[in-house]
Amino acid sequence: MKKASEIRNLEVDQLEKELARLQKESFDLRNKKAIKQLTTTHELKQNRRTIAQVRTIITEKNKKSQ
Repeated sequence: MKKASEIRNLEVDQLEKELARLQKESFDLRNKKAIKQLTTTHELKQNRRTIAQVRTIITEKNKKSQ
């Protein structure tokens, strides 16, 4: 997982690609949990938080550009 400072250095298009990757990872983690193959359940929470950070940074950058 990247730190917030590393995420802030990315451009908006890179952030959107990262967001899509994180959402796919979230889907995969939820599927693994449903079929009881996920042993590290803390990854779900980390993934949700990272998605929220990326969305927040995208919103901030979009407001600055307007």
